[in-house]
Amino acid sequence: MKIIEKNIDVYDCSVIIAVTDDFDAFVRQEKLEDYCLSGDNETLNEYNGLTFRRDINTYCVLFKPDYLTINTIAHEAFHLAKYIGDDRELYDYRRDTGLEPLAYLLGFIAQTIYDETCEE
Repeated sequence: MKIIEKNIDVYDCSVIIAVTDDFDAFVRQEKLEDYCLSGDNETLNEYNGLTFRRDINTYCVLFKPDYLTINTIAHEAFHLAKYIGDDRELYDYRRDTGLEPLAYLLGFIAQTIYDETCEE
């Protein structure tokens, strides 16, 4: 299991990035059950990637090692960028230019995840 915590200073928050085969074990180890489980989810291990809020300043992104692809990174980076922006009311979905902060943050997050997990 690989766990990295990165600060996103400009938005005063952090993200915990974990690469693990066992999402359920990570969630139990970090005591995050209340933040990512809905009533009908018995296991998180069916997912290849997962993003959720611990609180408005801390987010978690989980990846299975075999699915740490640009596709999954981009998918989870989108969820994370949307959570961060929505929590801070950064985006104006009615205007194209109102989504520019989302595009920049999405790129930053995807690059950060790639740099921390894929480059050796």
